[in-house]
Amino acid sequence: MRGTLHLLAAEDLATVVGTMSSLHPWTAPSYQKYFGVTAREVERVREAIGEILADRVLTREELGTEVTRRIRSKAVSARLGSGWGELLKPAAFAGLLVQGPPSGGRVTYTRPDTWLRRSIDPPDPVEAGADLTRVYLRAHGPAIPKNIASWWARQSVTKVRPWLARLGEEVIEIDVDGDPHLLLAADLEPLRRQQANGDVRLLPAFDQYVLAAARDIEHLVPAGHRDEVFRTINGWIAATVVVGGRVVGTWDKDGSDVALNLLDKVPKRALDREVERVTTLIRTTPDTDEDR
Repeated sequence: MRGTLHLLAAEDLATVVGTMSSLHPWTAPSYQKYFGVTAREVERVREAIGEILADRVLTREELGTEVTRRIRSKAVSARLGSGWGELLKPAAFAGLLVQGPPSGGRVTYTRPDTWLRRSIDPPDPVEAGADLTRVYLRAHGPAIPKNIASWWARQSVTKVRPWLARLGEEVIEIDVDGDPHLLLAADLEPLRRQQANGDVRLLPAFDQYVLAAARDIEHLVPAGHRDEVFRTINGWIAATVVVGGRVVGTWDKDGSDVALNLLDKVPKRALDREVERVTTLIRTTPDTDEDR
């Protein structure tokens, strides 16, 4: 989702596959021109991956070698080595590939049914999309349809309209600074009772709280500082300093310490406590694959 890796609970896999399997970006001429592969080649790779990974766990290199043996294509061989994994995503969308246990510090892949030792039976795509929308609004509402579509797979709003329609009266429209936003009806009263607080949190890079937000939400990220959080180089999402739910800075690990880059004022005592907490985690986390 949103074009990047996600860690999912096993019980959510069918719902996610139910929505992602409806995506076929490789059928677009622009995709084929950019990556230099045909739609048929992508589909052959997807099918091959599903067959190869049945009851097997392979490293990226091993999987690429196996696919190349079956599909004699210079373009496919070149794209299989890409760090972005564009030829792996179609198999993941179809529920044929997930990340497996690390092997000597290297990433491995297997099939979801091999990993879970049970078959995956995705629900109806619209029903799955409604479930996914419900989860998104519970965590990130109030939101607009564009937020949901962007987080799901950087799609157009028309893709999520049927999902919202399926939710029906579960979703209501509320006013946020003069603009209509969507919220789960069950969350309205709890949200009204919620008191603003000054809690300080150091969130890791690519944390879902930030990753799932639209880049232009100034309530979350101060205007003029979006590029420091949503970095364009390598699609990086920075580790952030959050106060009361609002991003007020970024941070990095500096050896065994925390290096702060504050964009706004932060309550010093609360910040010191959070930095101490995260520093303790850094200093007590093993650095080697063997220790992990």
